[in-house]
Amino acid sequence: MLKTIFVLVGSFVGAGFASGREIYNFFTIYQYNSFFSITLFCFLLFLLIYKCLNAKYSLHIDDYGEFIAYLEKKYKFLNSRIFTYVINIFLASSFYIMVIALSSLFNYQFNIAKWITIIITIFICYVIFYKKNINFVYIINSILMPILIIFIISLCLLNINLENIQFTTSNNFIIFFKDIFMGLLYFSYNSLLLIPIIFDLKLIKNKKMNLNVSFFFSLIIFIITFLVNLLLLSFYNNISNIELPILYISNNSFFFFSYFYFFVILSAIFTTMISCGYSFINNFNKKHFHKKLILFLFLSFIFCMFSFSTLINFFYPLFGLIGLIQIFLIFIDKT
Repeated sequence: MLKTIFVLVGSFVGAGFASGREIYNFFTIYQYNSFFSITLFCFLLFLLIYKCLNAKYSLHIDDYGEFIAYLEKKYKFLNSRIFTYVINIFLASSFYIMVIALSSLFNYQFNIAKWITIIITIFICYVIFYKKNINFVYIINSILMPILIIFIISLCLLNINLENIQFTTSNNFIIFFKDIFMGLLYFSYNSLLLIPIIFDLKLIKNKKMNLNVSFFFSLIIFIITFLVNLLLLSFYNNISNIELPILYISNNSFFFFSYFYFFVILSAIFTTMISCGYSFINNFNKKHFHKKLILFLFLSFIFCMFSFSTLINFFYPLFGLIGLIQIFLIFIDKT
């Protein structure tokens, strides 16, 4: 069960979360409203995971493709080919976001020009994707996730300063509902990452295990999201323009945290990047595979014109809106 939970946590905790940027953009900027939004987000996450695991168990589904075929058969308006195109665009966009996150990481920590990191990244990805072997990613994630969870909790507990948290008093219901809506988009965006993995899992045996996996996964996400939000609120006035706010905080914390967290976030970005890129190129047919792979990788330079936070602000809400369709179909399904 723990292996399943850490696979899901590893899929959820990517560069945006580990850097603190997406938590800041979707929750922290709404200050005290963020706590309600986080609670709602994690509760919906629990319901979604449990619903998907039960559907997998009841329908005897072995992979995500079978689930999409099931939805298309039941809901005639859903076109699986169009939905597959959307998922592919999502995977490609996520890959490019991770490439830019990697370049931003080395630029911030060592002042290395972003184009240098991108060239090196393209070369590494080319070798890995051409050989089509990413088993090491799952090994890294199984080791990394427990360490990352412990580290995030430790960093937060040692640096959260409740006296520094000063909320702007506002009774504006528009801001409150905007926060709830952004939380829903964040939940929906992450569902696009999690749902395919859930239906590809091979370890789900019964409804009791489904409940336990759903509960403990959502509890872990709630704890680390809640603590990261508190940490970001403690440094609220210093991080608004920082691309990687948690790395900034760790650099201003104990010496040990500074370099250790750099390697942790580097691993999180790298494994997410390889997973998204590999899933995308698997859809290439064998004809002209080599040329398509090179073109796909070199398109990374187009995205280097944008900052990491800009890409998150654009792509996360966009795919969040798209993901709401799939979530709606899952929740109304009586399976």
